[in-house]
Amino acid sequence: MKKLVYPAEFVKQDDGSYLVFFVDIPQCMTEGKDLPNALYMAEDCLKTWAQAMVDDGLSLPTATSGENAKPTKGGFISLATAELKDSKPVIKSVSLPHWMADEAAKAHLSLSGVLQEALSQKLSM
Repeated sequence: MKKLVYPAEFVKQDDGSYLVFFVDIPQCMTEGKDLPNALYMAEDCLKTWAQAMVDDGLSLPTATSGENAKPTKGGFISLATAELKDSKPVIKSVSLPHWMADEAAKAHLSLSGVLQEALSQKLSM
């Protein structure tokens, strides 16, 4: 997993909600109904955007260090973090009884898909 840290500007609105703008990622913004929600939404936004960039083979911009990030919209700077998972597929050999492979083929099951689903459930992901 790769850990990302990017500065974000949090701008409080009249209704108590917050708009969130990323200093180094102008196309990435979000909002939250209050500060805790805005912090959560910022991390979710960063993770979603960065994972899509990596999955598409694009490079991520260099993050400005927190002490060098300056608010430009009248808010305050906080750091948002995200962990990216390497989603590149890997090939694994799996052994199973012949009869089970036949039944899976009859049911038109993707063994890869079944294994991913089972692992996700087992690992509580």
